[in-house]
Amino acid sequence: MLNLVKVPDKRLHMVSTPMEENLYETVYKNLFLEMLDFMYENNGVGLAGVQVGILKNILVVDVSKKRNRPRFIANPKIITAKGEVVIEEGCLSIPDKQVKVKRFSDILLECIDGKIGKSGKFLFSGFEAIAIQHEMDHLVGKIITDYEGK
Repeated sequence: MLNLVKVPDKRLHMVSTPMEENLYETVYKNLFLEMLDFMYENNGVGLAGVQVGILKNILVVDVSKKRNRPRFIANPKIITAKGEVVIEEGCLSIPDKQVKVKRFSDILLECIDGKIGKSGKFLFSGFEAIAIQHEMDHLVGKIITDYEGK
């Protein structure tokens, strides 16, 4: 059973480590599904491993209105990015807090697709790109309050 890590828990400022590809079938495949269910139960659009106490470079995102387009992402790296936007963001780990954050509107991501356990390059845009960047911040120990006053 997963539990939400909230501020001021110091784990939220820790850097996660890469997902081991050789453990995808035995460990991570089911973990992605558990994280997705947990995210839906908590009315989130994204969730990083660290937010449930797992310090691995894994995240789930689903920004679709019908909650039927989940993305399972591991070991993400932004290859290219364009189009800056400023958006007010919230975070499951920081209840009742909104912070304006500058993000890219389009990103090309190199990562492991957690649905199939294979690496590739994937283009994301709009709110989905923004949500992925938010979750990627968690993987390096950054949270939205770190953007306050910037």
